Amino acid sequence: MNLEANMGRTVPSFRMLLEGIIEDLSVFKRALRGEDKVAFDSLMNKARAHASSCTVAPMLEPINYLFTKNDYR
Repeated sequence: MNLEANMGRTVPSFRMLLEGIIEDLSVFKRALRGEDKVAFDSLMNKARAHASSCTVAPMLEPINYLFTKNDYR
């Protein structure tokens, strides 16, 4: 994640961290089959939908929110 593009910010927001994680996982996504890419995109969109609640919850590793805030039903 390129933090230099966020001049003036000493601590990136959770949304910025989340987008950086999703960007880092893009190589993984390219290796998935078609139906798995759809599931991956759904998971990332659910994580984005819960980003506001994640900003106020303390956790040391932001990627954990990607998996704990999603309902796998």
